[in-house]
Amino acid sequence: MDHTCVFLLVALASLLSVQGGPTLDVQTELQTLRSMIENCQTENKGKLAFSATLLNSADSQTLGPYNVETTLVYKHVFTNVGNAYNSITGIFTAPVKGAYHFVFFALNNRPTSAEAYLKKNGEAVLMAHETQSYGAGTAGNAVTLILEVGDTVYVTLPANTQLYDNHHRHNTFSGHLLFKLY
Repeated sequence: MDHTCVFLLVALASLLSVQGGPTLDVQTELQTLRSMIENCQTENKGKLAFSATLLNSADSQTLGPYNVETTLVYKHVFTNVGNAYNSITGIFTAPVKGAYHFVFFALNNRPTSAEAYLKKNGEAVLMAHETQSYGAGTAGNAVTLILEVGDTVYVTLPANTQLYDNHHRHNTFSGHLLFKLY
């Protein structure tokens, strides 16, 4: 819920707790606040955006290599308006039919490739890939997808590859609803 909506709910609760019953002025204020809350909820309905990074702490960590392709779980969530991104599974689930835009980045500081796949409902949509003979390499990619209600989008680390992250939060996964489709 938007911070403005929360503020309005707190104001409403404080007016409702007035001792001795609400006066005419308080009743007018209550009606105004109720109307504002309804407008706030209507305005925020359908707004969706998320942005997250792999590590929940400032520690440095290498992820992988794993023997199998692994879904990346972006644990540190910067934004999750609409709560469609799950920071436990790493999966975004579309709550409404629409056009969505996704961006992801992958970093590796070893002399191997930095790569990751963006998947929709288990199928690879695109890949980000960067190979460095030394130093760090960052790969990134972006796409706009049409999603139905319940479609899932997530990022995977291919088998036998690895990523590196630290307090600079190089590995990110973000997305937002561009517009609804009916």
